[in-house]
Amino acid sequence: MISRPPPPQDRPTRPSRQGVAALVVPPFAPTRWPSLGVHALAAAADRPVEIRYSSLRLAAELGPALAEALSRPPGHWLLGERLFARAAHGLPPLGGPLALDGGEAWLEETRLDAAGLLALEGGLPAWVEAEAEALAAYGLIGFSVSFEQLNAAIALARAVRRRAPQIPLWIGGAAASGEQGAALTAWFDAVFSGEAEGAFRDALGRWHRGEALPAGLILCDLPDVSALPAQDLRPWWAQVREALPEVAPESLWLAAETSRGCAWGRCAFCGLNGAIHAPRALSPQAARDRVAQTLAPFPTERLTLADNLLGRPTRRALLEGPGRLFAEVRPDLTLDEASAMAARGWEVQAGIEALSTPLLDLLGKGTRLRQVLQTLLAARETGLPLHWNLLYGIPGDTLPQWEAVLALLPLLRHLPPPASLSPIRLDRFAPYAQEPSRYGISALRTPAGWAAAFPPQLHPSAPWWEGEVPAASLAPALLERISGAIADWRGAWSRSRPTLQLQRVQGAWLLSDSRGRPPVALPMREDQARALLSDGAALLSWRLRQGYAVWADDRPLPLVTAAAGLRSLLQEP
Repeated sequence: MISRPPPPQDRPTRPSRQGVAALVVPPFAPTRWPSLGVHALAAAADRPVEIRYSSLRLAAELGPALAEALSRPPGHWLLGERLFARAAHGLPPLGGPLALDGGEAWLEETRLDAAGLLALEGGLPAWVEAEAEALAAYGLIGFSVSFEQLNAAIALARAVRRRAPQIPLWIGGAAASGEQGAALTAWFDAVFSGEAEGAFRDALGRWHRGEALPAGLILCDLPDVSALPAQDLRPWWAQVREALPEVAPESLWLAAETSRGCAWGRCAFCGLNGAIHAPRALSPQAARDRVAQTLAPFPTERLTLADNLLGRPTRRALLEGPGRLFAEVRPDLTLDEASAMAARGWEVQAGIEALSTPLLDLLGKGTRLRQVLQTLLAARETGLPLHWNLLYGIPGDTLPQWEAVLALLPLLRHLPPPASLSPIRLDRFAPYAQEPSRYGISALRTPAGWAAAFPPQLHPSAPWWEGEVPAASLAPALLERISGAIADWRGAWSRSRPTLQLQRVQGAWLLSDSRGRPPVALPMREDQARALLSDGAALLSWRLRQGYAVWADDRPLPLVTAAAGLRSLLQEP
């Protein structure tokens, strides 16, 4: 599965690149879009920097399908870290026995089992040695690490150190923030915590001038986002095309950012951005220019935005520019906005997470059920691809709250279902983990998977914690009901998407309702058709009784979508 390096006596002489600094992306990074951080650092540096996707070099040996799957295994497995645990720390293969629970679909996709994972792991130490041989030609190496890339970076750093102890080894990225970063000084000369463009540029200049280099944990100042240059993605494009020539260019995604931080603030479960919350953004016009500049050199219009949250003014500006974009948004889409996004080939990830205003309040979302349902309805009516997740195990949730959700779910089968049903995770920098007593959370502890993949000195540096959470939805009987209802919803969509749609057929009004079985097509009078799309009181008892509308935040909300052009016909005078 992984080719072995030649014996030492047969290896070619290492070409010297001692005057060159390299920024390295270790496995298992996604294969189909770039790791934006290394390109941001290279763009901000005032001297040339070489970007090396070690992850793509391994992907070339594994094959594109397996390499991409390894970048997104079931999160609780910590598979990326466990696959490199032996190479990084001399631990047993995979850090010990790995329970493959909750990953049946992933195992089926990859055709792997426990024996296959062990065989894959068995080839990685040799790959690390071969890659380190190439890295040791550089004069300075910086590793950029995010989710499940830490042990790969440590393994590569240790192998480089054995060959060339004089090379400064630096590390930064989301997995090197704060306390997490401080623990990494055992393997790296400098750890850059936070947004490192300025600190990296200064340190790189010192290295080129032969001056004393910064060491230990470096807490980086926040840069002025508007002053940061656009990232040049051509090094990634060249490397992914070379490593994975069988991957069609149109399936690749470029990446850009128009803001950092989060304009909303912080949801109780969110640990993104580490300890940095301050929202900073380009102007809408500058954001549109940035996207256009990023797209210009490439034969694709597909671009994913790295923004935590894309605000409405920027969304409007980007809709006037080039690109088929993927963006994270609040669940506040209007029908007109969703229509414009769909027409431009956009996809969105909406921060929904719950189908109840009380549960949304517990999560600190700042949104209401009405907004959530209007967003889902807008996506369904316009055909906008919309992705979202549903959370359970919410601290403080109650049985009555979930009973209300379970009663609502059958009425929503015509709307896009959640991509996943996931438990709350106590991320290190999230309010749940920072202030556990406020939420009734206790007994925080290192996740078992993290403890297996890392030596004891790194156990306190886990990116999330396990703990005792007061949540009714963790009770097995209730969770089984929730899981079953979501599985039914997803299953209905995988077979044939249900509808609750008002149509005009040969001058007559028809309501197509296939949420249940059997599907029905019901004739409607014009006053009924008009009422079906109204949030007013017209025929309200009938609409509520039939499940054509629901109460959402003390107001009726229509659940019916309309075929193209019908809303204008039924607009009230």
